[in-house]
Amino acid sequence: MPIKTAVVLAAGEGTRLRPLTYTRPKLMIPVAGKPFLHHMLAEVAEAGIKRAVVVIGYKGELVKGYLDAHAKEIGLKIEYAWQDKPLGTGHAFAAAANAVKDERFVGMCGDNFYPAKDVAAFVRRAEKEQNFLVGAIEVKEPWRYGIFSVQGERVTRVFEKPANPPSNLANTSLYVFEREMFESARRLSRSPRGEYEITDVLRVLAGRNRLKFHRLSYWKDLGKPWDVLDFNKKFLEGLKGKIRGEVRRGAHLEGEVFVGKGAEVLPGAYIQGPVWIGEDCEIGPNCYLRPNVSLGEKTGIGQAVEMKNSVVFGRTNVKHLSYIGDSVIGEGCNIAAGTITANLRHDKGNIKMVIKGELMDTEKKKLGLIMADNSKTGINNSIFSGKCIGPNSWTDVAAVVDRDVPPNSFLKRDGRILEMRAFSAPAASKK
Repeated sequence: MPIKTAVVLAAGEGTRLRPLTYTRPKLMIPVAGKPFLHHMLAEVAEAGIKRAVVVIGYKGELVKGYLDAHAKEIGLKIEYAWQDKPLGTGHAFAAAANAVKDERFVGMCGDNFYPAKDVAAFVRRAEKEQNFLVGAIEVKEPWRYGIFSVQGERVTRVFEKPANPPSNLANTSLYVFEREMFESARRLSRSPRGEYEITDVLRVLAGRNRLKFHRLSYWKDLGKPWDVLDFNKKFLEGLKGKIRGEVRRGAHLEGEVFVGKGAEVLPGAYIQGPVWIGEDCEIGPNCYLRPNVSLGEKTGIGQAVEMKNSVVFGRTNVKHLSYIGDSVIGEGCNIAAGTITANLRHDKGNIKMVIKGELMDTEKKKLGLIMADNSKTGINNSIFSGKCIGPNSWTDVAAVVDRDVPPNSFLKRDGRILEMRAFSAPAASKK
């Protein structure tokens, strides 16, 4: 029987993607001109799936609003299930039970990306076999992943980040389940971290000799801020240049450059594709956009600005004398004149970032600024590599940003960080 329905988990908050996810779900982070979830669901549709049940939770109204407006473009009939509390993947799948009518369906985590060809091959195999099926891929550091112990094509055991991995086959969170899985999910007990884990269902299926694995050619999850840049580059690889706006005489475009409706590229702008320019942007005069730049709608890039390998969410201005490299800039931001992002250490070592309070090796030689929505830099700012500025925050004139700036904060030139409420306008006097 054909498998036509996918259950897509999209309720996660994305705490490891802070500060970008204070104001939006992680799957709504834009890359190459569209939210990550749009790209992911488009691959699912291309693979032949007709219907998606999207499980939403954290800021779910943003996900639903976007998908309702773009379902036809994506190519899927989309319905929704709500996960009221973030209690794990098993709990999220159980939330979709009433919305799934098919006897067999595809299950997947929405923050994971699988090429359409892999999903199509996975589904074709599942349609020929009466087994539960899980996608697997070989990884270099198996102790960092959920890992399968296998015998032939059969999964015999499931391990979570094992110290001594029995194989290098990692769980990619791509599944074919039968409806009976929902009952198993409802009966789950909480894991040591307090969640209901779908891996516990996999362990039961493996113990019953009912779980097989299928090798995938590609898999990556959107888990850390620098993954935004990796996905942006990947999705821009297939970009076909198109001019829907206006390119003035004296501007120079080479390679694949997409210019959205209502956008203007002014004289002296030099653009090397692949580059995505959203609707109603103003680019130039006399700026330099290097490869792998994506600009959301109503963004302004002005005089003597250079930008490379960066994502700007939209409605942001970088108007004067600035360099933005290997960076992610949120929506509604203002980058003041003379703002320079460092993106390379003097010793050319890996750049480190603080993720959930812990210093983490990004494994990147180049990484600039991660800046959340509605924030501003002062003029002549110097920003150290791998630093974050939270939403609704400012930096002072001539500030050196050598630390992360929390949400709703003001980084003073002397290094002090103050709460923004200290700068709010005084209440009107009552007479």
